[in-house]
Amino acid sequence: MLAEQQNNSSRNVFILILTCPFFSYVFYILKLKNRTAKNGERFIFSRQEEKGGKGMETSILKLNHYTDEATKEMLQKVVEKKRKFEVLHKRHLLVMWLTILFAFCYFFFLYKHVAIPYAHSMERMFSAFVEESFNLYAMTVIIGSFGFMNVLKQKTDKAEKEFHALRCEIIDKSKDLWKKEEEWKNRHQVFEMMKKEYDINLFYESK
Repeated sequence: MLAEQQNNSSRNVFILILTCPFFSYVFYILKLKNRTAKNGERFIFSRQEEKGGKGMETSILKLNHYTDEATKEMLQKVVEKKRKFEVLHKRHLLVMWLTILFAFCYFFFLYKHVAIPYAHSMERMFSAFVEESFNLYAMTVIIGSFGFMNVLKQKTDKAEKEFHALRCEIIDKSKDLWKKEEEWKNRHQVFEMMKKEYDINLFYESK
């Protein structure tokens, strides 16, 4: 009787510990969701706060007269798309590792509290699994997390494609964006700034 009470106590403690990664994950996702702007693409970053909220990046804004306003808008857009991709990529990695951690802890819990004690009977093992309401909750969390992880992966891949598509478009249209001879000769300054400030390569199309 005492052994059973100790087993139930340790199981309850383990269940409590097991739920911590999930709730941390939910809190973080909700926090990230609030950082998404109304248009569904722009995110609020600390750099934007430093330059006064919405608008153009300071480094792009300060480009000389060799770069016109339309080109600056394209440069701003490619920066935003890169940041969107980076945020989604980090979010996907976070969800992936939390899902793996939660799944590992849960299956360890099953092994210790279901598989070992009832290894002599598959029927009794199944009954113990069904009787514990936590198992339904845990399986729902794991399946839901795997589904959400795949959704984030698709969004990340889409954001990456959009970023590289716009980046390559700027490279392809370089002669149109910097039409005049003086503009063309000074375009490398813009490319170097984009590489240095935002790690965006506009010299050639390969990633």
